[in-house]
Amino acid sequence: MSILKKITSIFIVTLFVIFITGCKPNEEKKLKFGFDYSTNEPEQDIYFAYISKSNSFSIDSVKLTISLGLPENFGDNPNWDDVRIDVVVSNDSNINLNISDMSSLITIKSIDNFIETDYDFQKTSNSSSTYQIEYEHSEEISIPMEIFDQSNGLLTIGVILRYTIEESEVVGTTVQSRIYYELLDDEIIINHE
Repeated sequence: MSILKKITSIFIVTLFVIFITGCKPNEEKKLKFGFDYSTNEPEQDIYFAYISKSNSFSIDSVKLTISLGLPENFGDNPNWDDVRIDVVVSNDSNINLNISDMSSLITIKSIDNFIETDYDFQKTSNSSSTYQIEYEHSEEISIPMEIFDQSNGLLTIGVILRYTIEESEVVGTTVQSRIYYELLDDEIIINHE
């Protein structure tokens, strides 16, 4: 085989390899929050997680699978009544514990008598400094399309734990995650902060 044929063959093979590897479709990112924790973090009053196989959604179908969990000793406080959980989304960068005006929040789901439900989870050690949470309960939620009111922005998704002590409402705690979104025609791309 002549040198010209060898060079031509190598050139064609190289172009083919570049074409094949360069034309792979972009892999969509997976969204995942609330499944991995550091052993240095304090025990929480409530655990909240969400996951999605993709970070790209049709604007009218932004769905996440959420999981909630209660620590074993959560219900030990005899003064807590009417424990309620609200899964919320907001255009604000923070879900405020002391919020009196809830107009900036959209409630996606409310669970009354949350303490009486079965939201167990298991901790599994990944290493000496991290553990993973496996939730026994999960469900799909939809994020309303009206929250995506700009071409891009920041959303906060989370849970608010409320309980009553002696007939006055007390907001106990929140767990939240900030996510960025970008609206491209009828598609929403979501990424973690």
